[in-house]
Amino acid sequence: MPNEVAAALTGKAPLTHRAYTAAACRRFLAGQVEPVRVQIRKQGVVSCGCVAKMHETFTNSGEFFQVQSQLFGLVWVESRNVRLCSGLGCTCEPISEVQA
Repeated sequence: MPNEVAAALTGKAPLTHRAYTAAACRRFLAGQVEPVRVQIRKQGVVSCGCVAKMHETFTNSGEFFQVQSQLFGLVWVESRNVRLCSGLGCTCEPISEVQA
């Protein structure tokens, strides 16, 4: 696994489409039906949410995630402003997931 994907899977680096796909597959194979939770930064504010769609542009902008967030509703966010909740106490995850 490339270092960038490993870092994104632990929440230490921005989320990429590749890392999100890996996280979703891991959850599915583990029988976890809850959505993958993420933290986003939009307008300087951090919010929790779940990825609805992914889109890649062929300009310098790169990868985007459409996230259903608690504060902003359904928004598009550049991948550099998205972090995966790693299960290590991310405030976006339900208590039951953090304790597991």
